[in-house]
Amino acid sequence: PEPTDGKSGGKSFKSQALQSDWVDQYGSLSAYGALTLMGAEFVSGPNDGKTPQYTPEYNLLFGMVYNWRDRIKIALMSNFGGSSFADDTNTAQRFIPAYDVWELTFECKVYRDTVSVIGGINNLFDRSYYSRIRSDGIDPAGALMIRRLQ
Repeated sequence: PEPTDGKSGGKSFKSQALQSDWVDQYGSLSAYGALTLMGAEFVSGPNDGKTPQYTPEYNLLFGMVYNWRDRIKIALMSNFGGSSFADDTNTAQRFIPAYDVWELTFECKVYRDTVSVIGGINNLFDRSYYSRIRSDGIDPAGALMIRRLQ
């Protein structure tokens, strides 16, 4: 097809072909995002007016994924979580402060679709945040390197 005359506002066949060639050569970049808003509260009983455990007011996820020919994928993702409590009575000792944490992950197909190298770093910037709740309290999380051959 011939290129558009510009009056219709459509893309021409040639620009789509150029875009496809660029993606084939250099790869693509995609954005990801999700927002969860919560407003939970007990309305009766012994915890009336308190917030149920593990119920932050918000959780925001966003990031970018680079993909080259489905052979190499690199993702930088974030998670921003609001503060919450680790118990229904909202005791100060079980308060979980708001946090932000970033992850960097990659996957590289080494041999066809059979062998891949997968890796990543959780908590890329080694931020202090609390994610593991145990019977003796809240355990702070640190950076974690992940490696796998598949």
